[in-house]
Amino acid sequence: MKTEYDSPPNLFVLGCGRSGTSLVAGLLANAGFWMGDSLLKARDANPMGFFEDAKVNQINERILLSSATGSPQKTKPYLLSPGRNWLARIPINTRLEPHTDELENIAATTQNGPFCLKDPRFCYTLAAWRQSAGRHKCICVIRNPASVVTSILKECQTAKYLQGVALTSTDALELWSLMYRHVLLHHSRTGDWLFVSYETLFVSGTFDRIENFAEVSINRSLPDMKYQRSKPSITLNRHTKSLYDELMALT
Repeated sequence: MKTEYDSPPNLFVLGCGRSGTSLVAGLLANAGFWMGDSLLKARDANPMGFFEDAKVNQINERILLSSATGSPQKTKPYLLSPGRNWLARIPINTRLEPHTDELENIAATTQNGPFCLKDPRFCYTLAAWRQSAGRHKCICVIRNPASVVTSILKECQTAKYLQGVALTSTDALELWSLMYRHVLLHHSRTGDWLFVSYETLFVSGTFDRIENFAEVSINRSLPDMKYQRSKPSITLNRHTKSLYDELMALT
C-alpha cells in the first residue's frame, strides 16, 4: 500500500481481553510487522493463535505490579498474581509510574520495527510504550460486553493458569468498563486511533479500514464465523450500555 512514508507505522492493538484483539492482530501477522520473539502458543481459547509476545506481557505485568506497590490500599485487591493481570481491574485514577528498568526494556523492545504489538494490558500501560514508539498508531477492538463477560468467565473456568481466579459477571463487567475508560480518558485523546467493532470484523468494509489505517495489505482469509463462539448471557446495566454506545460511536 503506497503512502508518503517508507514503511508502515508501528502498531499497538488493544482492548479488553476476549474482545477480538487476537483476530485483529492475526490479520496483520503476515504484513511484515515484528510481533515479538516469543509469541504465545495457540490453544483452545484462540485456535489460530494469540499473536501476543510473552516478553511484552511480562513488561506490562511488571509495570502494573510495581506501580501498585505505592498505590492506595484499595488498589491492591484489583491486582492478581503475575501472568494474570489482563484481568486486573485498575481504578481509573491510579497513577502508573514505570521504573527506569521497565522503560529501558520498552525502549529496547520498540527498536524492533515496524512492530505490531498486542496486549490487553496496553489499556493501562500504553502511555509508557508510546514514549519510545516513534511513528505509531493504535487499534482498539470493541466487542459487546455481554459476550466478553461470557468468554472471560469461561476462560477462568477452563484455563489451567487461571485456576483459583473467581471472577463474577459483575467483576468482569467492571474489568471491561475500566479498561475502556482508561483508553478514553488517558490514551485516545492524542495520536492516531482506529476503533473497530468485533461484530463487524467479518465485513469487507472493515478490512478496507484496517488496511488504510495500518498502511499494509492484511490477511483477509483469516476471520472465520465459527470462532464467534461466546454469546451474550447477561443484561447490561445502564452505565455499561452507555459506555458501549460511546465506544461504538467511534467505530
